[in-house]
Amino acid sequence: MNIRLRNFLAVLGGMVSAIIIMMLMESIPVGPEMPAAVSQDPVLLKEFMLSLPVYLYGWIALGYAIGALVGGMVTHWIGKGNNKNIVRLSAVLMTLGILNMLMIPQPWWFWGHLVVYFPAAFIGQQWAKKWSRSDKTAAYKEI
Repeated sequence: MNIRLRNFLAVLGGMVSAIIIMMLMESIPVGPEMPAAVSQDPVLLKEFMLSLPVYLYGWIALGYAIGALVGGMVTHWIGKGNNKNIVRLSAVLMTLGILNMLMIPQPWWFWGHLVVYFPAAFIGQQWAKKWSRSDKTAAYKEI
């Protein structure tokens, strides 16, 4: 397979898997449910988002971290260990995070969650490397 195509598919696969994990974490009901009218009115939406308890933002940041971790693992496995793909994945996830912050009103301090993407994706890559090596080692020992 062409290396550029593999790198593109690695970042795309990591991004899709990260977004799926993030959406699953956000869909778990841990806080107050948003009334339907709030989503239609930007002023009500801003008031609602700013009134949410802090632990909900922690839950969302945890979901982003787990998503980036899984995305880093998937990116490593598809990209055959190309380290540049983790940086690309982190840049894509951070860009999407910035767009999310600009579209949905959130507290100013929640901008700090953007620092979670690169370390989590990097840790995911390291875990994937470790598991890939241990699987190969175990397979060779059996032969």
